[in-house]
Amino acid sequence: MTIFSRICIVRSTIALTLSLIAMSFSIKAQSRSLRLNLNYRSSGNGLGVIIVPQVSLCRNSNELSFGINFQQNRMNISGFQTNYNFVFYKGSIGLYAFYDIAYFKKCYLGKGIAKFETSVRPEFKSYYENLRLNVIDQHAGFGIRFYYSNYCFSYASISTGASCTMGTYDSSRFRSRDRYSGSLSLNVGISFKIFKRDEIVIPNKIGQSRL
Repeated sequence: MTIFSRICIVRSTIALTLSLIAMSFSIKAQSRSLRLNLNYRSSGNGLGVIIVPQVSLCRNSNELSFGINFQQNRMNISGFQTNYNFVFYKGSIGLYAFYDIAYFKKCYLGKGIAKFETSVRPEFKSYYENLRLNVIDQHAGFGIRFYYSNYCFSYASISTGASCTMGTYDSSRFRSRDRYSGSLSLNVGISFKIFKRDEIVIPNKIGQSRL
């Protein structure tokens, strides 16, 4: 074997090694999963506790959830909600930031608000009990998760935002509720993973290869 051939082999080996090292940094592991959530939320909109069964589409640290709202006091369907979560820490516990927006259609007042308003103005008791409201909420905040296994965790979160009551609404009859107001929201719930797929993505000049 000539010296020139040896040099070529060494150069090829070095180039291949460097290529593998560069590839090792560009390889990305991606995890996709589907989750079912049962969420309980209470906020400053005066509608009481809302139960929200949700479906979550998850990809790595990003999660997008869709759910239907039920008022706990009457279990009536009352709109829908969507959430975006970003998980920025995951260990024995998880930490995440999130944004949610919810639309409530023909909701009753929460029992606590209705009772308080009736105590102040008892002549409007029937009005408070039968009033139906359309409300839009949006909140942003932070939450914590407690992992029990790879398939189940519970969570709790707190957020701040705003609440807007739409349509015909006589705010002069209320002492504790405005048409537009700031809102604090508390959430607790549990989540179950029902599907998961892991894959490795290797970028290249043409596109991406998946393993």
